[in-house]
Amino acid sequence: MATAETAAQSERPESVGEWCDHHGLIGALLPFGYRRTETFDQFRTLAAEVKVLPKYQATFKLSDLLDDDDITRPFASSTVVTTQLKHLGAWPYRQTSSGMRWINPNYVHDHPWETAQCSTDKRTDILREAASYGVLTVSDVAPRFGLTTESLRRFLTRQEFDWSRYRCEGIRRLARTLATVHAWRDWSERELAAPFRRKTPTVRSWIHTYARTADWTPPADPSYRSDFQQGESRQ
Repeated sequence: MATAETAAQSERPESVGEWCDHHGLIGALLPFGYRRTETFDQFRTLAAEVKVLPKYQATFKLSDLLDDDDITRPFASSTVVTTQLKHLGAWPYRQTSSGMRWINPNYVHDHPWETAQCSTDKRTDILREAASYGVLTVSDVAPRFGLTTESLRRFLTRQEFDWSRYRCEGIRRLARTLATVHAWRDWSERELAAPFRRKTPTVRSWIHTYARTADWTPPADPSYRSDFQQGESRQ
């Protein structure tokens, strides 16, 4: 018999984070109807701006990208943009009085994080997060620690850190997120793949492997359900 507490919990509005966790999706890339910006479209614009950052520019601020009128300030001030930048290979470097500085993924020289000499546990946490985005490889991440790819692989081996497992989970989550964007907005696989640091055939293969299966269907946009209007600040 259900208790009053159980009933109250079942009636509690579901947050964006809870909904995304339940479906194994990345909320920062989904064009939820309630948002004031078209999330994935903004992501594509952000990716294009990051791609053309000068290779000699070690770090950047988000405000450096705001000359493009297609990147709206409500979007730029949201928490969503942090996750999006990480999917593009940019990583937080240092908080300044004028905002966070990010490491430019195009920078031609090694540029270690401030945490390059951090504890093993801290470094492992950073690597776990990087792997969980799916799109990044060990080669993408190694220079940010001032290491070669092989040096970082040796570190992973010593720590018995299964990069492939975390990355595989991330690829599945990303592939199903992109398939959901397609279901909600009917964007082509080429358009969905364009922002990422991997070639279109690679992203297409992820989608077909993890999202074009008989046991999974993209969920509908829950934005206007009465039990879904809480849990995230509006952008």
